[in-house]
Amino acid sequence: MFGAVALVGWVSTVLSLFYLDGVRRWAYVTMMSLLGGVGTCAGLWREDVYLDIIHRRYCRRRGFCWTGVGTLEGSFEEISGIFLARETRQFRYRVYTVWAVRLGLPGEKEGLTILSFDDENEAFRRLEALSSKLHLRVIDSPGWTISTP
Repeated sequence: MFGAVALVGWVSTVLSLFYLDGVRRWAYVTMMSLLGGVGTCAGLWREDVYLDIIHRRYCRRRGFCWTGVGTLEGSFEEISGIFLARETRQFRYRVYTVWAVRLGLPGEKEGLTILSFDDENEAFRRLEALSSKLHLRVIDSPGWTISTP
């Protein structure tokens, strides 16, 4: 998706150089160049988590491609557990609750969200299924609320 944003931004910039004139051209070129730049940067951002169930290892990669992606690796024994967190999100004028299944990776203050659900019962079912599949303990975290804008 970010590649499409970057492509639209850069193509619109080039085409506007030929078809627009004066102040309109430079305003449009500036806006579309910013759109293309943001799309390119967002497209080069990587955040991946790999869970190797057979060898019971995890690998998390995070960062921009050109500056070197930071890597966090370890075994499942280092993970403090898996837990369910309630997040309050806001979209325009609507506030809603999302249930997030999170891994307690070392160095992660709030845990790493791996699944999100609108339905609490579905979130609990998936939490139990992942806990048994990954052989991780479920951390009881009542009242764990994270508010994200």
